[in-house]
Amino acid sequence: IKLNGAPTDAVLYRRRLYTLHSQDNQIYKYEPTRTGFAAGTPWVTDGTDVKDARSLTVDGSAYLLTQDTVNELRRGARVDFTLKGIDPPLAAPAKIWTLDTSDYLYILETAGKRLIVVAKKDGALKAQYVSPTFSDLRDFTIDEQKKTAYLLDGQAVVSIPLSH
Repeated sequence: IKLNGAPTDAVLYRRRLYTLHSQDNQIYKYEPTRTGFAAGTPWVTDGTDVKDARSLTVDGSAYLLTQDTVNELRRGARVDFTLKGIDPPLAAPAKIWTLDTSDYLYILETAGKRLIVVAKKDGALKAQYVSPTFSDLRDFTIDEQKKTAYLLDGQAVVSIPLSH
């Protein structure tokens, strides 16, 4: 595979590596070997356009975050998934995250200084965590057992309780 630069995003799921290459309009899947990973193979099989994707998370399905929506792909093909009830609408979201044990997708939106939570089953908004004190949101992770989100805000890690 000849790639046009570094991946836009990458995620591990069940020992497999998935890389989003927006500039190549493809997600590549890498199988584990004893010393690393085998050569990647194209994962998107139905021609779904992923050029506008900016973040990827995988839980069996792949969820691609774009400027204004989330697309879901299963076995390399797009399936029907629509975000519902997000107000205000997405504006420059940066990251998406989930686990296969989670019922939710988490979306970090830097411009809106918020963490958005939507249900995977129907795309419905479950919660939004917003703070005017956020100044430079860059990344995040979730500990659902502890009901806590950890946000990288500039050079500080901020923890917030989750109530959804």
